[in-house]
Amino acid sequence: NKQSGEFTAADLSLLESISAIVAAALENTRLFMATRAYVDELKLLNEIGLVLTSTLDPPTIIRAALNQIQRLFRAECVSLLQPHPETGGLQFVQTLRAGSAVAAPLCLAQGKGIAGWSQEHREPVLVEDAQSDPRHTQRVDRHLGLTVRALMVAPLLMRDKVSGVIEVASSEAAIYANSHLKTLQAIASTMAVALENAHLYQELKALLRERAETQAQLIHSEKMAALGRLLTSLAHEINNPLQALRSGMRLLLKHQFEEEKRQQYLEVAAREVERLIATVERVLGFYRPSVDQPERLNVNTVLEETLVLAGRQLEQSHIAVRSQLDSDLPAVQIAPDQLKQVMLNIILNAQQAMPAGGELELATTWDPAADEVRIAFKDTGEGIPQDKIVRVFEPFFTTRRHGSGLGLAISYAIVQQHGGRIEVHSQEGAGSTFTVVLPAASAHDDALLDQHPTENSEPWAKPTS
Repeated sequence: NKQSGEFTAADLSLLESISAIVAAALENTRLFMATRAYVDELKLLNEIGLVLTSTLDPPTIIRAALNQIQRLFRAECVSLLQPHPETGGLQFVQTLRAGSAVAAPLCLAQGKGIAGWSQEHREPVLVEDAQSDPRHTQRVDRHLGLTVRALMVAPLLMRDKVSGVIEVASSEAAIYANSHLKTLQAIASTMAVALENAHLYQELKALLRERAETQAQLIHSEKMAALGRLLTSLAHEINNPLQALRSGMRLLLKHQFEEEKRQQYLEVAAREVERLIATVERVLGFYRPSVDQPERLNVNTVLEETLVLAGRQLEQSHIAVRSQLDSDLPAVQIAPDQLKQVMLNIILNAQQAMPAGGELELATTWDPAADEVRIAFKDTGEGIPQDKIVRVFEPFFTTRRHGSGLGLAISYAIVQQHGGRIEVHSQEGAGSTFTVVLPAASAHDDALLDQHPTENSEPWAKPTS
């Protein structure tokens, strides 16, 4: 009713203009509300993804996922069903009602129920009213304490396998749309990946634990085997002189010998006693830490002094020594007598490997990248079989008929105590190379020591023709 006069065409035109503006405003508001709801949904999905990928504990993943799904869809009941390992049917693993976990000890036969259909066809399901769906079973309602109406079901697909099914249920019919089902599918995909990662992590932990236990058993077995070999060798080393002593003492007690003969037996006994003492001292020297104080040493100088000690033996064995020593070496920190012992043990070991003579090449180098000094001893001897190389540093292990098997073991222990190592490369019939590696005492510029060039020096002895 117009207060003054009748409505005119101008009034109608004005109203049309206003209604167009109102329509545009209402549409913008609708779009804004829809966009904001979509943004909120994406934000919540992102939060769900972060929660599910922040842990590798399966129970934590399941609990977090169900809580977020219930919060997102305002569902009365959310459940995770997974295949039974024996029957293949779906069992309720965890169910939430009003944010609290409830017991649902129910297992559906394979392919039964709406969840079973989703598992079998690997497809999500949206049901407006489950009570009118022939696939729905009333057993679920009884166990959940809920008359299920609106229902969404999404399978957890991973590697062409269904690892479970998520059910979202409400007692109100037709409250979920296809957009809700798509969102549930996205969450189910993220949850499937998270559970698969957690499963793989648990498998990896079990494998690593099993591997660690196996390695510990192998190490223990090898230690016991090495201990057995050590005790056997030690018993053999001690038993031989003891047998000689016992035989000699029996003869001296049971028979009357001339003084000269008696003196001979006593001398033999004295030698065997010395042999016993030497064996025990070698063992103690191997297991007892040295009291010698480390010093800054020039490796080349110590090597030349060691060659003077062993020169006569090498010459008598017809072994030529050729040296190529780096004159630009930093110092090393080690006790002089211990370094000489290491070098002498390796040189004499090389001499024994060349019973018919040969050549021994000595070389010293410095590795600036690793800050290490390397001392190489290369012989042209018999070489070491590949199956025995790993045992050359074991106490009492030897391939020599008259060797004690302690020289290389002691050398290895000395070098290891000073932060170094001994490397071995050998080929049966083609000789061996033992390389002693020691850390430099300090920076190269501060540790250079004066020394005379010794590269391509004359051999100590000429090889025989």
